Amino acid sequence: MGICYIVMVLCLIYVQVHDGQCSSCVNGYWGKSCNNECGYQCKTCFRWGGCTECNTGYFGSKCEKYCGDHCANCNKENGCTACENGYYGTTCETQCGVNYCTSCTSPTQCTSCTDGRFGSTCLYKCIDDCVHGNCDSTTGSCQCNAYYTGETCDQCLVGYYGNGCTQRCSLGCSDGCNRIDGACA
Repeated sequence: MGICYIVMVLCLIYVQVHDGQCSSCVNGYWGKSCNNECGYQCKTCFRWGGCTECNTGYFGSKCEKYCGDHCANCNKENGCTACENGYYGTTCETQCGVNYCTSCTSPTQCTSCTDGRFGSTCLYKCIDDCVHGNCDSTTGSCQCNAYYTGETCDQCLVGYYGNGCTQRCSLGCSDGCNRIDGACA
């Protein structure tokens, strides 16, 4: 019975049975005769199924595809599923193009801006004095924290007072209360 030299090299233990299959393969190979390569970027190769886990940044059946330098989440089946801030594209190869844009779908369409900026390309500056809130990256207006209101989020919501505007006015106050001491208005 002739056994090909390549099979003997790739098999760790060659079991001479009816079909002459290997019982285990050298690292980097898989299959009945250990003649299927796992792939250079394969981290875990299963004897009967091939590559099951890729090295960081690679994907594909043999981990032969690169997710890209700016990929934030790469998995074996789908490739890059999320880009680092400031990049977009199948492999996150394209920079958003605007300094204040933290994520985008094209060079002229930002989906989020750095704090203090808004607009489709994040070129507009928000109101500087959002006291108790943050700038809305779409409209540029202040989005107030809980219990605050007003254009610059510097007033307590009606019915609240005190440090942090978290204390409730007395139920007997018909027109709200003083935002500092809670006295009825």
